[in-house]
Amino acid sequence: MTATQPDYSGELAAEICYRDPSPVTEDSLRLLLILVAAVTMAGCGGSPSGPDGVQSLIVVGTPPSVGAASQFSALAVHADGTTAPVTAPVAWRSSNAAVATVTDAGMVRGISRGSVEISAAFGSARGALTFDVPSSLVFRLSGTVFDVLSFRRLARATVVARDAFGASISVVTDDVGNYTIAGIAAGPADVTARADGYITSTVSARILGDTSVSFPLGRVSICPALGFDDLIPNDAPFTTWTACGLTVSATTSNWIVSATAGRPAPFVRFISPLGVTTSAELAVTAAGPKFRFQSVDVYTTSGSIPYSITGIGNGTALFVVQGTVAGGTFTGFTTVSNTEGSEVPIDALLIRLSNSGPACCLATVNTAGLDNIVLVR
Repeated sequence: MTATQPDYSGELAAEICYRDPSPVTEDSLRLLLILVAAVTMAGCGGSPSGPDGVQSLIVVGTPPSVGAASQFSALAVHADGTTAPVTAPVAWRSSNAAVATVTDAGMVRGISRGSVEISAAFGSARGALTFDVPSSLVFRLSGTVFDVLSFRRLARATVVARDAFGASISVVTDDVGNYTIAGIAAGPADVTARADGYITSTVSARILGDTSVSFPLGRVSICPALGFDDLIPNDAPFTTWTACGLTVSATTSNWIVSATAGRPAPFVRFISPLGVTTSAELAVTAAGPKFRFQSVDVYTTSGSIPYSITGIGNGTALFVVQGTVAGGTFTGFTTVSNTEGSEVPIDALLIRLSNSGPACCLATVNTAGLDNIVLVR
């Protein structure tokens, strides 16, 4: 019995690596059809995309909280876009076993608070799910911030709690100094309170339920007067000077050091020729908590010196102290006190002096300057 040779020159021609000019028998045709089926699935010299033609996986599951467990599963995505649960064994993996673990069966357990990726692999197909493990136990932290000496409650003080998992929560006290932090995780926590003009305080607490922590804050001391005490040599240009966590910077270029005079020496000054009005300005800025301006010593040799002192907080002028230091024959220093906002916390201070350089008393120039900027932090 003979059979007609089938024509495979169409869609299978590129798949079948076969050529036999001899007549095809029933047995050889049966063998050929088996070869065609195998080549159709794998391709000539090719390889499948994954077991059962799976292209990728979708990992599904409910993220567990710390101490809880949740069953995860994998859905297979086929080449035609259909999905179906994977019933064969899947290789499960956690990116961070310190946050969450996963068993060979896909059971995920929360270990600690944090972010983790749970992935599944099935042949060459892979899928993953990234999520945050929340704490299962959270409580409320509350308390009061007040002045340790006067017991005055401090409004607008900042309280920051850092929980056992490294998460930080920051709140501000209300008008009567009270604060509440909701949702702090169980376990050890560091709680810090700070307020302008007060020493920052930190308390280590163990959160096992709703907890109360109050803070009696002590005032900071008056910062030693910024007196430029280590500046040398005489008549050197003055640019910046730092002390007590504060920086004094020249915002005009005409300041120089006077190492031979001051209250006590040295101090910073500028010079005006006779009949010429010259202005000079310094800025005081803080590294850290805000400060309060109390006073400054202003110097003139002969002419009257107008001054303008501006306190700035968060980019806004909060007070301006203006006036004139009376001139005369080598009058020396006059203390200018802050009569407008000595209790106002600021983060920058601008001191501007004007020197008209009047003709007086056989002087050829008029010197103006300042010393001893007194601040409270």
